[in-house]
Amino acid sequence: MKSHQLLRQVIQPHGVKKIAHELRVSNSLIYKWCEEDSEDGSGARNPLDRLLKLVESTQDREPIEWLCSRTGGTYVPNPVVDLEGYDAEYIAHTQQLLDNFSQLLRTVSQAMSDDGRVDQEEAGTIRREWDRLKGASEAFVQACELGMFAQPKEDDCPEEKAAKKAEKKSK
Repeated sequence: MKSHQLLRQVIQPHGVKKIAHELRVSNSLIYKWCEEDSEDGSGARNPLDRLLKLVESTQDREPIEWLCSRTGGTYVPNPVVDLEGYDAEYIAHTQQLLDNFSQLLRTVSQAMSDDGRVDQEEAGTIRREWDRLKGASEAFVQACELGMFAQPKEDDCPEEKAAKKAEKKSK
């Protein structure tokens, strides 16, 4: 989704006038933010595009981290995932995700069971487990998006094609 589409979606239920009043800008500026910024002059660079440009220009995510914090969240960047040589075995990957999640739960349980609290060292271990789980999950989702777990077509699977051919000959 493009930024102007997102703004339109978020602003529409509340109304342009209300949002313009809250932000102390004109109605027309709000309307322009909700249009694609283009060469013909319609639209205007909206706050989302400006924030993105600031982060790209400075190579500093601090503004996004600040915004997430102010809205009750935390910014967590996606791990870099290398799908080169990624094994396309669906079952193995779902089992790996479950194993990683189980390890995270074991780590949390162990941290709490020894003295009823999580100290800094244990928190670091939990963070590492969480990051590993997140990385494995992101790799799995990206593989799904790339169709790596799709059922192979007959033409794509030479072994299956050869087996069917041999079966036809034996009949």
